[in-house]
Amino acid sequence: MAIINLPAGLRMGAGGGMGQQRFDLLSQSDSTGTQQTRLMGPPRWTLQLVQPPALQLAEAGAWAALLLQLRGRVNVLAAWDVARPVPLGTARGRMTTSGTTAAGATAVSIVGATASGTLLAGDWLQIGTGLGSHYAMVTAPATADGAGAVTVSFEPPVRASIVGGTALAWDKPLAYYRLQADASAWTYGPGLVVSGMALDLLEVWA
Repeated sequence: MAIINLPAGLRMGAGGGMGQQRFDLLSQSDSTGTQQTRLMGPPRWTLQLVQPPALQLAEAGAWAALLLQLRGRVNVLAAWDVARPVPLGTARGRMTTSGTTAAGATAVSIVGATASGTLLAGDWLQIGTGLGSHYAMVTAPATADGAGAVTVSFEPPVRASIVGGTALAWDKPLAYYRLQADASAWTYGPGLVVSGMALDLLEVWA
């Protein structure tokens, strides 16, 4: 297995996006109809990337190369949310966690943010580095104090405890994905323009 990085200059078309796949088990009482939900596994982010329509051959080659480098489900794509590569809030800086963040937590204490900087709901953070890091969406606005300390709420809950001093990425924070399809193809149109390439991806941690 190899990690393939999403090319920074790869143009995206309409129809792509992100989501979340949950693995909840719902049971229901036959007699009363009472429902109970049980978590069967941590949720995973989904990512859909779609080429722009009618690419010229040179630009289509970059898309085809990415598809082939993933080798179906063998390799992993390191990618960010192309619509929100940096926070809409103003917080920047060399952020790290402050103290231990327990497994299952949905908030993290951060130091090193811009003084009085903000993070907004929908901003992304990557807690840790590399495969196995935690990809988190901010769920409530937060403002750092004058020293750059801030507590941020996020989803989904962390899968394992995180030690203090762990780096947080805000500039193109990464999640890691595998293709969900075993086949890929593209088509040629008049003038040898290329259409039809898309990636349907699901987050992985190992």
